[in-house]
Amino acid sequence: MRIIIFGTGYKYQKNKHYFKNMDVLCFLDNDTRKQGTVKDGLNIYPVDKILQLTYDYVCIVSDSHVVMKEQLQ
Repeated sequence: MRIIIFGTGYKYQKNKHYFKNMDVLCFLDNDTRKQGTVKDGLNIYPVDKILQLTYDYVCIVSDSHVVMKEQLQ
């Protein structure tokens, strides 16, 4: 199962242990300062990059999940 994590902030930091044994491909983040960087060994991309990726699930890890879900749709 190939997963993309949307969100790299506090919620992710608090819950990242849940993703330890999963096949996480990369992160998505709306913060342009984080895009193009690496966190926990994974690239951080803007949301529109998702159209170029092959994945099974996107895990939204943020309190702003409603807005983020709309961006993905």
